[in-house]
Amino acid sequence: MRYPSGEDLRATFDRVSAANFCGVNGVVEIQGRQSGKRFLLSAMTHGNELSGLAAVHYLLNSPDLLDRLKGSIVVTINNLLAGRRYFEACTPEDKLLCRFVDHNMNRLPEWVLDLSKTTDKYEILRARRLAQIVSEVNFGLDLHSTRYPSPPLIIDIKGNDEDLDSLSDGIDIVDRIANIVSLAVGHSMGELYGGLDS
Repeated sequence: MRYPSGEDLRATFDRVSAANFCGVNGVVEIQGRQSGKRFLLSAMTHGNELSGLAAVHYLLNSPDLLDRLKGSIVVTINNLLAGRRYFEACTPEDKLLCRFVDHNMNRLPEWVLDLSKTTDKYEILRARRLAQIVSEVNFGLDLHSTRYPSPPLIIDIKGNDEDLDSLSDGIDIVDRIANIVSLAVGHSMGELYGGLDS
């Protein structure tokens, strides 16, 4: 399969954005032919990062891969509004500013899931909408792009070494970062995958 073009990525974004799973837009669940675990593939936690969207494009356009699927894959576009703004932006400078709307989804406040705290910040409201879906997965992979060239790396949020080793088997990972949660300010969206306390 060739690398997706800008038009391919926009079409994938539009397709997943229009989908609705459990009452939440921008979420698709792909069921395998056999039972198994539930895996989450999330893209565009930051609206100007397209690598996850390229992976979603590849997945949705690979029937042979889907025929071998055991369990299910839940696909999310985490930051729909920032992603939409990215595709509507006209200049590279404007696209760079589409990382988030109100709040970085990888710096969510400690109270993000506390519904007694009112907010109008788009990313916090979106995280709350996604929380129930992403908390019910067995594994989650939140794909990001970097601004500058870098080797592939994994940031292990949950510390599930055995799970991560089996999931990354066959992938040329150069760097692996662990224990980042203790250093981060607030919660990353990935911390919600499988439940905040898992």
